Amino acid sequence: MKLLRTESTIEPSSESAATGNASGNPYVVVPFLLLLVVLLVLRGLGVLGVTAVAAWPNATRLALAVMFVFTSLSHFAGTRNALIQMVPDELPFPGLLVTLTGFAEIAGAIGLLLPAFAPAAGLGLVVLLMVMFPANVVAARENIEINGKPATPLWFRLLIQLFFIAVLLWATGWA
Repeated sequence: MKLLRTESTIEPSSESAATGNASGNPYVVVPFLLLLVVLLVLRGLGVLGVTAVAAWPNATRLALAVMFVFTSLSHFAGTRNALIQMVPDELPFPGLLVTLTGFAEIAGAIGLLLPAFAPAAGLGLVVLLMVMFPANVVAARENIEINGKPATPLWFRLLIQLFFIAVLLWATGWA
């Protein structure tokens, strides 16, 4: 049974400063920024001779894995309550769904690190991103805040989501 949403915001926590959401700017998408920073650091290490990240696809898979582990953490602590609020009302057991999607992100991240499983993990994460997108629609329509930050406008969130999907498909050999 799903609880009725009585409030559309979550109070800011001490985590907001650590994740860069303190500004309240809805266009600051921390996982996107994390992906870019980690990727640039890894490619820098590749240029310096670290062979594991000397190629763009390898560095990108590792950066994606870091991003998905980071985002999975919010499914278990910190912003969990906001994520539960984002689950569409038509779906049962929102808390369980948030937990399962968190575990799916971790499994996908691990798969990205294992070359034999990377293509399947990439496709699995693409499907997961598509399945979870309706939660972003709910967040935008109901003005659900996460750590005091307004929901990312839907048009911008869609662009970010499509970017994640394209990068996943490219890095895992599908594009």
